[in-house]
This record gives sequence, structure tokens and C-alpha cells, in this order.
Amino acid sequence: MSLSDEFGYDAYVLVRDADELANILDAWPFTPDDAHHRYVVLGGAPAYDDAQAAIDANPSDEHVLAAGDDLYWRTLKGATTTSPVAKVLARPRWKSTTTTRNLNTLEKMLA
Repeated sequence: MSLSDEFGYDAYVLVRDADELANILDAWPFTPDDAHHRYVVLGGAPAYDDAQAAIDANPSDEHVLAAGDDLYWRTLKGATTTSPVAKVLARPRWKSTTTTRNLNTLEKMLA
């Protein structure tokens, strides 16, 4: 039985093993601080050009970097759903191929 059949909506799954998640954490490219959230968009590397264009068009205190299949994203706390990059990632185009996770969550999963 598929998730879509069981729950009645389009369900998409991205699977990464513990070593891959640990590598994602270790490769965080930005300086962490208390004012910003640290995210990885799993499967998000193809969204890099759109995300960077959104930042360029609407300068904000957020940064993105594609690495392998994924996209690292640093954004101000409180702007996770309203920032230029957030608006890009919310587009239907990326729904079936990406999922965004806070690195704090990944750290807890690996602990």
C-alpha cells in the first residue's frame, strides 16, 4: 500500500541514510549564529538558480549554496515562510522533488 493510497493525498518520499545526513551536517557552508535558521533542502540543488535569482531581485539576509543534490539555505529566524527563497521553494514545481529540514532536526535524528 502506498502513502498516497492510505492517506488520500500525493505523498512524496526522499530517503537518506545516517551517513548521508551526517555528511550534510558536517558540510554546512555558512557561519552559524543565533539570528539565522540553518536548513538543507534535500533534492533542492536544481532550485538553486531560482533561489539565487529571488535573493538578487529582493536582497535579503539569506544565502543558498548547491551541494550535490541538495541546497543549503540560511535565513533569518522569523522569515522561514516569507523570505524570497521560501517563496521559491513553495512553488508546485519543487513539491515532488524536495523537502526542507532544519539542521537542528537532523542533529537530533542522528543523536
